[in-house]
Amino acid sequence: MSYQRKTRDTWEVQGNYGCGWEGLTVEDTRKEARERLREYDSNELNWPHRIKLVRERIEQEASCESQEK
Repeated sequence: MSYQRKTRDTWEVQGNYGCGWEGLTVEDTRKEARERLREYDSNELNWPHRIKLVRERIEQEASCESQEK
């Protein structure tokens, strides 16, 4: 049996609008997150934005057999 990760990496674009950092969007790859970051930076010049690596827990799907018992 091989090792299976319990988390997956996602990239969150965050913006600071005066009340702390808040999540704006989540992307699966860093490349996509950087593209979104450029879009936010070009459209909202007065506010800082950043990319943050976030680990999400992977939910295990229950098999049908275990639900019946």
